[in-house]
Amino acid sequence: MRASLLIALVALMATPVFSLTRGDFQKMKLAELKQFCYDRGAPCKACLEKSDWVDAAFRHREFPVIPIIDKYQKHPKGDADATEKKTEKKGKAEAEKDETKEAEEEEEKEEAEGKKEEADEEKNAVEEEKEEAEEEKEEAEEEEKEEAEEEKEETKEAEEEEEKEETEEKKDTKEEEEKEEADEEKTEDGPPDMDMDMDIDSQVKMIMDILKDAGQDSMSEEEVRKILQDMPADWAGAGEEKNDKDAEEDEEVKEEAEEKKEEADEEKEETKETEEEEEKEEADEEKDAVEEEKEEVEEKEEVEERKKDTKKTGDSEKKTKITKKEEDVKHDEL
Repeated sequence: MRASLLIALVALMATPVFSLTRGDFQKMKLAELKQFCYDRGAPCKACLEKSDWVDAAFRHREFPVIPIIDKYQKHPKGDADATEKKTEKKGKAEAEKDETKEAEEEEEKEEAEGKKEEADEEKNAVEEEKEEAEEEKEEAEEEEKEEAEEEKEETKEAEEEEEKEETEEKKDTKEEEEKEEADEEKTEDGPPDMDMDMDIDSQVKMIMDILKDAGQDSMSEEEVRKILQDMPADWAGAGEEKNDKDAEEDEEVKEEAEEKKEEADEEKEETKETEEEEEKEEADEEKDAVEEEKEEVEEKEEVEERKKDTKKTGDSEKKTKITKKEEDVKHDEL
């Protein structure tokens, strides 16, 4: 490749302008192209200052041959060195700038990460405090709930105990009252009901059997006999009087029940009559409403009929006028 370049150099030494083909350029690197220019003594400005010009020119279809040096002029070596130094300096400045930028970006990144870590730590601390507060709240609620349950249970037990005691007291009181009432009735009614026509021996035997069944057989037959003999004469009819009294009370209760039944029947009859009267009034009102609606419908129908009649009359008059007008026209034509 170098031999071909030398041949091209020798061939083009006498010409002020020379060109490279696309194929020649594709075989050369940018550094080799620059060196070629330097060797020729007339470096290309596009190669030195704007290297992308070469690629742009190659991409353009209107330039099958790429002009590398368009003016034949001597370029001192020193200028090329200065240009290289300038380019080198510029490259170093760019590199330093890039390094500084990278360092700043790295520093900013570290600061951002540090701030993020601090924020995460603060967030975690807040979350921990929140969790602790939730746990304390749950514990407090659980304790309150347990205390409430205990109080409820204690209250329930106390109420049950109190109800139990009240029930026991009521039961005892009731038994005591029933016992007292039984004793009073026994005292008022005298000895057990029995057939007073029975002979004394039969009465003694019956009483002894009753006492024996009750577990009170400490009295002897003689003592019972003596009590029966000493019993007042009016006690004999005590049972009959009690029965008469009970019969009277039953009769009174029966009469009261009859009166209540009659009152209930009367109220029922009055209620039935009232309901029938109300139903009749409602039916009459509905009937009147239907009649009113019917009258309204009939009135509307009459109005519609009158409208139709009016329209027919108008059409007839209009038709008559038109016919008369046509006759007048025909008469005029004649």
